[in-house]
Amino acid sequence: MTRLPRGPRRLSRLLAEHPLPQLLDAGVRCSVNADDPLLFGSDLVAEYEVCRTVLGLSDEALADVARTSFVSSAAPGPVIVRALSDIDVWLG
Repeated sequence: MTRLPRGPRRLSRLLAEHPLPQLLDAGVRCSVNADDPLLFGSDLVAEYEVCRTVLGLSDEALADVARTSFVSSAAPGPVIVRALSDIDVWLG
């Protein structure tokens, strides 16, 4: 399932009603993405900021979401290992 926090209005509910926190609480593995930056003007950092400020996700939840993004990706193994390490460093 793809749900963009700030995606096109036809794809998402009102932002405050976005189901991401409930999905994470239910154990659903989720990632945050930026859909077609040239077409929609989206920005991945801004999407994470919305998840923090509007949806109320903690740093730990954001780190888990970022980990899921890399583990579920087709990135080469060394890239994933480095990204996971960087996420842990960011989280402290």
